[in-house]
Amino acid sequence: MSHIRATYELHRYCRATDPDFLAALRLYSRLIPGPLRTSSNEITYWLEHYQKFNPDELCICGLYCNDTIIGYAEFAYLHQDRVITFDYLVLHEQHRSHGEYFMFVKLLQQWIDEQNWEIDYWVTEVPLVFEDSKPTTATSLVALLHQIGFAVANAPYFQPQLGVNNAQSDLASHFLIRPPSDLIFISSQAYLKLVEAVYFKYYWRWYEPFIDNPDDYKRLLKKRFSEIKSAAQQLKQIDLNGIIKSSDAPTSSPSPTRSKRKQNHINALCAAAVVLLVCFFLLLFQKLFERDVNTVLSLLGASILVACITFALFYTRGKWVLTQVLEFFISWSKRK
Repeated sequence: MSHIRATYELHRYCRATDPDFLAALRLYSRLIPGPLRTSSNEITYWLEHYQKFNPDELCICGLYCNDTIIGYAEFAYLHQDRVITFDYLVLHEQHRSHGEYFMFVKLLQQWIDEQNWEIDYWVTEVPLVFEDSKPTTATSLVALLHQIGFAVANAPYFQPQLGVNNAQSDLASHFLIRPPSDLIFISSQAYLKLVEAVYFKYYWRWYEPFIDNPDDYKRLLKKRFSEIKSAAQQLKQIDLNGIIKSSDAPTSSPSPTRSKRKQNHINALCAAAVVLLVCFFLLLFQKLFERDVNTVLSLLGASILVACITFALFYTRGKWVLTQVLEFFISWSKRK
């Protein structure tokens, strides 16, 4: 009987001169699309200089299968924020089975656990542009990340552009969070704190040394973060579920409340039309059958009460509306 066995190992690179670092960098450069790819020179620079932000750390790792480099991972640990932000997780085309992705993440998890870091969240981004690319679509990549503990934050997010001259990389994206337990939501404040850490303690730090006028890039980050903040503050909490379709993604300033307000106006108009229609038929009923006004008003009140109960069952503000209507009828009956 023949046996096939594969041995997987994870190596962290600490210097640009480390064996296989350049091979891992070539793998990354070949597999990441140009507009979404960080300069290899920048990665090499920060591999040598990120210790200036100690105790924060930049980690660049290679995954090996039978001593052959097949994967590249790049992530940062932000000590004060207790966050790990994953930037890239890449596997060779011939090693993209779910099993090998899980093996890669498992080894990374084991290595991170050995560092004794205090971590509240892991976060990462998946640009929606991947929805139309094969073989790795946004949906399948998000589904894969979901299986290893990540969840989509159901709130607007943009991957900020990579430097001042790469506007193509400013993309509506999924923002995925791996919480410490099976949370189904986080507060909007916690969400914004995570986004702020990624924007200003990862992206801003990264590009500041390579830009002639760093303030230009900081203004871009502040503008985009302000748009995300304005949208997120409209929400009491951020659900950790769902996948944002590219057709639903905001193209400039995220504004999730605009469509919601429009739908509320439509609902209000429909409700008013129904009430008017009921009044019309009740008046017609009185005319045809010569009923007294009190009978008609009783039928109208019953109709409104049934409508309010139905409204309360299906709408979040319905309970308040039903309470107000009941209080009105009680006070009216007492006056009689």
